[in-house]
Amino acid sequence: MIPCLANSLGRVFIMKNKIDIDLARKSFSYDKNTGELKRITGRASKTGKVGTVDASGVKSSIRLYLRVYFNGKVVYAHRLIWAIMVGEQAEDIDHKDGNGLNNRWDNLRSVSHSVNGRNQKQHSTNTSGVTGIAYRKDSGKWRARIMVDTKMISLGTFKNKEDAIIARKEAEKIHGYMDQTKRQ
Repeated sequence: MIPCLANSLGRVFIMKNKIDIDLARKSFSYDKNTGELKRITGRASKTGKVGTVDASGVKSSIRLYLRVYFNGKVVYAHRLIWAIMVGEQAEDIDHKDGNGLNNRWDNLRSVSHSVNGRNQKQHSTNTSGVTGIAYRKDSGKWRARIMVDTKMISLGTFKNKEDAIIARKEAEKIHGYMDQTKRQ
């Protein structure tokens, strides 16, 4: 049977790496103040030792995350930490400050995939400098949009960029987006 969870929208998603929580708790120690994850049993890696920080960085899309080798699989450290601390796996884990290397407990929160997608950094292809704002050459106006629960919502077109930004920021507040100025 494939392990699955249902998210807040009732959609079922497949868990890529089912974590044996009891084994994880026996194998790692975690300092919630520093975010440091250390192996306490077994071999940390092919060359590592017990008691060492057991993580390597991996770039995923536009962020860098720590991952560890555990029980024959490579798993993200923040997912392993959540399972150890809470006793269950989460659909997605959000790093509140946007830094995927900061695994301090007060920086992690369990969110749906939809909510986690709201907190992405600005994409490199963005030319307006503001997420959800684009200049339409055909109309000579600025378009504001926002994604909510897999649906793109148009917030309107505006003669000036500032009005489009105001519409986007107000929609972000309404729909629970993180303040991007607080993220790295």
